[in-house]
Amino acid sequence: SDIDVAKSLRKIGSAAAHLAQAQRGAVYLLDDKTSELFCDTHGIRIPSTLGLPGSVMRQGGTVNLRTRKQIETVVESVEAYEAQLPVGLSLTERLQVQRYLESCRDLRSALAIPLY
Repeated sequence: SDIDVAKSLRKIGSAAAHLAQAQRGAVYLLDDKTSELFCDTHGIRIPSTLGLPGSVMRQGGTVNLRTRKQIETVVESVEAYEAQLPVGLSLTERLQVQRYLESCRDLRSALAIPLY
């Protein structure tokens, strides 16, 4: 039988969020060719250094944001990145960053765990 990878990843993200009592969960995959993180659940492709998924990549371990200040720090880093987007970036790439930023703004708590 064929495995629907996207559906499986959505279920993993949802189950992890439920177990951690987090607002939501998603699985980001690293694209080695572009050094971007891709999340099929949100249809987002972001640099591997950006936001909460980027923190997990840099630290190589679990990141748990529980306070508003921690979450604001992530949002501020994404806003700074958005402000300096290269002029030549495609509309699709700009929209993906804007979608990711919007998803960060309404966070109340977040948990990110690397999968190896």
